[in-house]
Amino acid sequence: MKTTSNPLDLSSDYQQIVLLQKFAKREGINYYNIEVNEPKFLKIYHNPPKHKNGVNIFKFDIASKKFIGERDLKITLKPNDICLVGIDLDLPIKYNEQRFESSNDQIKEIIIDSFIKCIYQFQRKIKIVKESEDHFSGFLCSLINNLIDYRKWHIEEQKPSGKSATSDKKKWEKIGGLGELDFVFMDEKNMILTICEAFVLRFNDKKIINDHLLKIFNYDAIGLPFNFIIIYSKVVKFDDLWPKYKKTVLNVPFKYELKAEQFYDESDQYNIKSNLRMGKTVHIRQEKPMDLYHFFINTNF
Repeated sequence: MKTTSNPLDLSSDYQQIVLLQKFAKREGINYYNIEVNEPKFLKIYHNPPKHKNGVNIFKFDIASKKFIGERDLKITLKPNDICLVGIDLDLPIKYNEQRFESSNDQIKEIIIDSFIKCIYQFQRKIKIVKESEDHFSGFLCSLINNLIDYRKWHIEEQKPSGKSATSDKKKWEKIGGLGELDFVFMDEKNMILTICEAFVLRFNDKKIINDHLLKIFNYDAIGLPFNFIIIYSKVVKFDDLWPKYKKTVLNVPFKYELKAEQFYDESDQYNIKSNLRMGKTVHIRQEKPMDLYHFFINTNF
């Protein structure tokens, strides 16, 4: 079977394609192996086939890895040991870089999603990572870099930017007191997307929390629309420290005031699992809102 259609507009978000095989018996449901002629340009997820009311239903999700222009995508559902009949699907597709250029909100959601996925991986492998903020952040950065590489984004660790709260230290004297960020997200044009400050918390240490939350605003010299705080929690009672941390954040003497004096817990909004918490504070900088996201990670396993 071959099928053609008008070019399918792809984006970096998954879209679902459904193939229906009519007049099929339940016991005759077929299983296919999917092959694509140009896999480096696409992401494809193959859903298990289903049978309903005499129809075999084959679904697969497809997204672009950001090529430009139009291509003639050929998808072949190859027969395997169960199915003896193959299906060739001829599907023109197109992807326009300008049309799908990410807005700030899209970029933010991509970065948040990358953090969540990679933090889960980090937690699964925590026992092989040497216990220190530098080693934790280095390992987490390597996971995120692998995930965002197809966008031609990358993370740079320890990038001088802004003004350090510890500018009197000798190592910064030669570069005019520039601060050292823990890590920075960079786009395909090597422009800064967001900055991240990380630290280990062993109890509700108000001084450490204050110092790091104040430093990130010194680091952000250009006024980015959103930034991130990464907290590696080492306490036994993880659930007890999270509400204490939220309360402490509201009492930090921020350079840029909090909007509505609120700490927004967004853990449920992103369906986050129990060993990770996520929140947001909104700050007003030059009359514009700036979102500061807080990832609170349980590392005490």
